[in-house]
Amino acid sequence: MWDAVKSIQQERPLTADEVHEIGCYKGARGIWRDKTSTSHLTESGNGVCVGISSRGKYEDEIGEETGTYDYPSTQASTQDLGDIDSMKAAMTLGLPLFLLRDTNAKGELVKGKGPKRRVDRVEFVAGDPLSRSFVFTFSLGGRSDYLLPEDEEGSCFQVRESKRKQSNSKKRSQAAFRAAVLSRYGEKRCCLCDAPPEVIEAAHIVPVSDDGSDWGGNGLLLCRNHHALYDLGKWCLDPEQLKVVPASGQDLSTLQIHRSNVLHLKQGPDPAALQWRWDKWS
Repeated sequence: MWDAVKSIQQERPLTADEVHEIGCYKGARGIWRDKTSTSHLTESGNGVCVGISSRGKYEDEIGEETGTYDYPSTQASTQDLGDIDSMKAAMTLGLPLFLLRDTNAKGELVKGKGPKRRVDRVEFVAGDPLSRSFVFTFSLGGRSDYLLPEDEEGSCFQVRESKRKQSNSKKRSQAAFRAAVLSRYGEKRCCLCDAPPEVIEAAHIVPVSDDGSDWGGNGLLLCRNHHALYDLGKWCLDPEQLKVVPASGQDLSTLQIHRSNVLHLKQGPDPAALQWRWDKWS
């Protein structure tokens, strides 16, 4: 199917009829799952997602190599749950799928129903249940380009110097890192204040520029303001007592920090990461 798509897209965008004939997307919903051919691959019988359509109706964020796709949310809740299950099946099985977007006659991406279609081959990198979205990639290497090396899992640092070349070949995705941090903490809120979920970000404790890894333990959930203040060194976490310590000349009130510590977290950040940051900061 992908070979058929590529052969046409080398010359021009696909028509809706061609997309249907090739079989990478059918129907009117945002998610196409070939339930007839793939239901036996899933315990639920919902089948595997084959194609997804992004037409600007939701808050999908799509960059050059990675993006997020929001869970469907319609009045057909039973159908939505089946569609979500089929996307999870594609991610679990490591199967690629197709992303469809609308273009105009010139092949330029547009929102809404365009006369032509752009079709890309993608793979899901992570599920982000708290944000109700999936993280996917266009990378030619697929999801393996973004999966952490085995010995980097559980470490706030990238792999040892002897394996630096392998580590640097791994691509970074902020969306996948956010999903890992959300999975660790289980609640989408700033650990210092009560900002709304829409402004919550994942902050690296050991920054990427200092060989910090994308493991969930190397992250904190912060609102945009407290993330920026953290990166500016206006506050830090005491690695032993997990207390918020403001920088000289600052105090918790002026920084609008409502919680003086992060002991409320069910699972705390990695102690080694906190110690590294503290030593750099103090």
